[in-house]
Amino acid sequence: MTAAQLSLHKLPESWAWTRIGDIAETVTGTTPSKKDPNNYGDFIPFVKPPELDDSIIDSAYDNLSEKGAKLARILPPESVLVSCIGILGKTGINKMRVAFNQQINAVIFPNGIVPRFGFYYFQTLEAREWLNKISSATTVTIVNKSKFDTTPFPVAPTNEQHRIVSRVEELFTILDAGVESLKKVKAQLKRYRQAVLKYAFEGKLTEEWRKTQEHQMEPATRLLEQIRQELQQKWNLEKKGRYQQPLLSDIKSLPKLPPGWCWASVDELSIVVRGASPRPAGDPRLFGGNIPWITVGPLTADEQPYLRNVHETVTEAGRNVSRYVEPDTLLLTNSGATLGVPKITLVGGCINDGVVALLHADYPLKLYLYYFLKSQTRRLRYINQGAAQPNLNTGIVKAIQVPVPPSEEQEQIVSKIESLFTKANSAEMSVVRGIRISESLKQAVLAKAFRGELVPKDPIDEPADKLLERIREERTKSKGEKDTDKKKSNPKQLELSTYVK
Repeated sequence: MTAAQLSLHKLPESWAWTRIGDIAETVTGTTPSKKDPNNYGDFIPFVKPPELDDSIIDSAYDNLSEKGAKLARILPPESVLVSCIGILGKTGINKMRVAFNQQINAVIFPNGIVPRFGFYYFQTLEAREWLNKISSATTVTIVNKSKFDTTPFPVAPTNEQHRIVSRVEELFTILDAGVESLKKVKAQLKRYRQAVLKYAFEGKLTEEWRKTQEHQMEPATRLLEQIRQELQQKWNLEKKGRYQQPLLSDIKSLPKLPPGWCWASVDELSIVVRGASPRPAGDPRLFGGNIPWITVGPLTADEQPYLRNVHETVTEAGRNVSRYVEPDTLLLTNSGATLGVPKITLVGGCINDGVVALLHADYPLKLYLYYFLKSQTRRLRYINQGAAQPNLNTGIVKAIQVPVPPSEEQEQIVSKIESLFTKANSAEMSVVRGIRISESLKQAVLAKAFRGELVPKDPIDEPADKLLERIREERTKSKGEKDTDKKKSNPKQLELSTYVK
């Protein structure tokens, strides 16, 4: 590859382009067998791609034992680790010796190349775009060691590298402090929303409004009796068999409610049914028709009250062994890590067995129930059922106790929640924009840094071409010594001695 082909952009006269494999030692990691638990222990951190987040590595989720370390590739401190499968180009730089797996290529820089200079270069957009350009065209993007070695690398004079690293870290510290503040605001907004919901269902949001409406609203007990009668009528019209009386609330152990409110179980407010999943999954006789297939994924994809579209479908045969719900039905996820998430589907379709439907809940109660169930998500996830997989069976859902205000107050509560949430959402969007701007500013800093525009030049600095010449001479000398050593030692032992420092 010629100098012109290597050049991704113009460099200052004292800089030079080279290939990463021409100046540094690159290593692909390995994974000791997990079939032997003795390979894992507490001897040395074992780094995997999820732990590469463009920061310093001082620990890892997994650790190898001394036995496992002998089967691994070990990096000395100040090596640069780069993810080369899946999401390409995520980086880390280690403070201590670490082992790493085969999804990572690591770079051990020679004298004259500041490791953190390389660490920051691999965070640039151009480095990541290069890795994506040379990746193998498979279902999972991958860059093997030989392709990784071709990565163009801009070399600055060593002293200038130090100045660049110092300035980048100074600016990143300022930007990171701003991002940290924004993340705290985001966390505060989450707690704010939870507080809004708590106050809403304690009657505090409408406390002043309620004082102006005394003696003008029917108590919720009358509404509840009307709902019970309507549910029984709908049950009978649908000919579902003998009607079962709903579970009544035991109010003795429940908190006192504001005047005009009453407690009611979900079973008293709706008809609770569970979804069903056609089996076997993916069978073309059951899936791929024109009937929407509503699963947990789209229900938990965002924080919006309404589900407006789905991408999966079932056939008529699939519908016959599932459960179809009409548009405008209140749903609740009921299993796994994402249980307890409510959603009102505007799409008529079949629901799977990870979802329950609360049928015949009408407005304004439907939206009121949506926000109430949203306030209960955390509590529902901690219900101990003695099972490994969390699950809300229909019995648990039916027994959920709901503080029910009169219809007029339900509308007021929903209106106040949505108004306060709109303000919180607007603030959160500003926070997210701020975080994105910070990331853009980081990339702008890196772009200037690796074009030689971030710090002043010093005419007494040794130019990069002389540094590269010295590195090549040292690599040639080192290779000759290794070739001699190979005749005297076991190849595997030589490989380990190279990386275990």
